[in-house]
Amino acid sequence: LAAVLWTLDIGLCFIKGYHDHGDIQLDPSVIALHYVRSWFIFDVLVVSMDWVLLLLDSKQALDLVRFSKIRRALKLLKLARLMKHGWRFLSFSKYVQSESWMVVCRILWLLMLLIVINHFICCAWYAIGTADGLEDSWTSRAFGDEDDFGYRYYTSFHWSVTQFTPASMEVTPRNMLERIFNIGI
Repeated sequence: LAAVLWTLDIGLCFIKGYHDHGDIQLDPSVIALHYVRSWFIFDVLVVSMDWVLLLLDSKQALDLVRFSKIRRALKLLKLARLMKHGWRFLSFSKYVQSESWMVVCRILWLLMLLIVINHFICCAWYAIGTADGLEDSWTSRAFGDEDDFGYRYYTSFHWSVTQFTPASMEVTPRNMLERIFNIGI
């Protein structure tokens, strides 16, 4: 479904007007040229990867991208694609007239930002714990072979959240690299 929506978005971007130094540009040829010069190549690359992964046999696709650098790069590209439309979501504040709702919106924005920051910290923490060449790591002590990806992710996320609060948990650094990362956070 996401691949279909982003593919339709590519088509819509050729006819959707944009702001140009305070003016709204509605000329289709100017809009198309602006889109081709700005986001078109990026959008086509990301959406084509979505379609390739969808069209491949699901087993082949999983083998291709599971826990690999390609998968991480694709997730970053998808996140960057959201930046394209992010300014629209952030510009709603000029339409909110109530101070109370502005406070609620700012708090929700800060919470969302904190969740995103914790996500990246937890991914880095897990990557350090699974790095090759470490004789003892937090992941080798915290997880068994039967633990699935969800449990591993939420354990890492839980650790990252406890770094910002006075709470603690049973996951602790087991080597010098993990200790340095923990101190840095």
